[in-house]
Amino acid sequence: MKKEIKFDQFSNLIKNFIVVTLLSRQLEEFIENQNKDIYKNAYIHLMFINYVEGISQMELSLLTGTNKSTLVRNINDLVKKDYVCKKTSIRANENELYLTNKGLEIVDKIKNWINDRELEIEKSTKDSQKTKESVSEYLLKIINMYSIY
Repeated sequence: MKKEIKFDQFSNLIKNFIVVTLLSRQLEEFIENQNKDIYKNAYIHLMFINYVEGISQMELSLLTGTNKSTLVRNINDLVKKDYVCKKTSIRANENELYLTNKGLEIVDKIKNWINDRELEIEKSTKDSQKTKESVSEYLLKIINMYSIY
């Protein structure tokens, strides 16, 4: 049963955080259901590897807030399962990370999922602009669309 949220009492920063958190959870579930062999937040690592060409594990750790030892373990798992490959960098003792074809396929699935959500939100935005809904009402509508509670 959904709990009542006193949404109007939250700041816009918190409202946006709630929306992002809910969408992130749904994306995690989607990726886990599509690819049973990868860890639940692999999508964020794969997306950074895709968009920051030759990113190092240290940079990836800093950008994603992932503990270094956890990230090393996760990246080794992605390498072993042929989603990511490591190449020696010309920089001091660093490995650069790149997606394999298998990794690119997952990134395409992620992009499509995100595009679908963006289209839904865009349609909702157009509808809300017609009715002149407030930002709070609009964000609450999105939360209700994607909430699993």
